[in-house]
Amino acid sequence: MPGAQSQAKAASMQPLGTIKNNKGHHPNTPPLWEESRAQHCQAKRYSWAMKNMSISIRPDEIGNFILQQSEQYDQEVKVSKVGTVLQVEDGIARITGLGQVMAGELIEFEDGTVGIAQDLEENNVGVVLMGEGHDIQEGSPVTATGKIAQVRVEGSQP
Repeated sequence: MPGAQSQAKAASMQPLGTIKNNKGHHPNTPPLWEESRAQHCQAKRYSWAMKNMSISIRPDEIGNFILQQSEQYDQEVKVSKVGTVLQVEDGIARITGLGQVMAGELIEFEDGTVGIAQDLEENNVGVVLMGEGHDIQEGSPVTATGKIAQVRVEGSQP
């Protein structure tokens, strides 16, 4: 077998690019090469088919469609200050998350109860409830209305 050993040694000394497997490809070629080639050919066929399709879109149709969509577009931005109830007892609610609320501002609770912000502290706000507030629970959301409570005095102008 000296001939076989010398052939193997000669083959191992050849540069990698000259060694071919029985399919004519370099042995280090990943087996997915044929698959990616098939995908490439399929993409070319799709591209050719798309080029040969007849699509007739008129510019005035596009313009009318865009105009129609823009007329139906309703953009409304509503910014609200939302906080969370920390504690409720004796007609007073402690709220967190309303750092920008003003003294005397009306606060609306999730159950519809309204309160007036009175005690403004760094981390929470004390709110006097203007209703029963039986359904207000700890952790429920509240919303600052941005309106200051006003009391109408008899004889004053509206």
